[in-house]
Amino acid sequence: MKLIVLLGNPGAKYADNRHNVGWQFGDFFQQKEDFEAFREEKKFFGAIANSTISEEKVLLLKPLTFMNHSGAAVLAVKHFYKLELADIIVIFDDKDLPFGQVRFRLHGGSGGHNGIKDIITHLGSEEFSRIKIGVDNPLRQEFDQDTAAFVLSDFSKTQKQQLPTEIFPLVVEKLVDWFSQKTSLPSDADSLR
Repeated sequence: MKLIVLLGNPGAKYADNRHNVGWQFGDFFQQKEDFEAFREEKKFFGAIANSTISEEKVLLLKPLTFMNHSGAAVLAVKHFYKLELADIIVIFDDKDLPFGQVRFRLHGGSGGHNGIKDIITHLGSEEFSRIKIGVDNPLRQEFDQDTAAFVLSDFSKTQKQQLPTEIFPLVVEKLVDWFSQKTSLPSDADSLR
């Protein structure tokens, strides 16, 4: 079994935020791969959907604990299904990666992302894979915009259109590589530009 963790915040006001791009990708992937509908599971502190891909069960998880407390949900699913860290991948926003770039990592630190910090704390390890979706905008640094305000702001109309047509397919490519356990994946970002 593989677990794909999608980071975001619950609630309609957060739905289109940059910080929720993990959930936005989850909705895209759930429909693309014909997963069942997401359903809340209190024992997992989140909403889950499952399907089978290449004869392997795959579980999508949206923690419902708010971003900074995502680790409890990941740990609950890991324990329930007796998963190895190698079976877990987390998809989330990266404020330091330009919009249009997607980066895969087999392991690593939090990069200052509070959701990842909490997962590392709960799992007691950094040895899980992750896919970072770039959300940065040059104007954020030029105008010294507050980080929290930036990630909790919505994507532009153009960016919203690009996500499913240009960016999410890059994420799917990384997932396909991860499913096939190509551990020699390059660490460099893939870019639309």
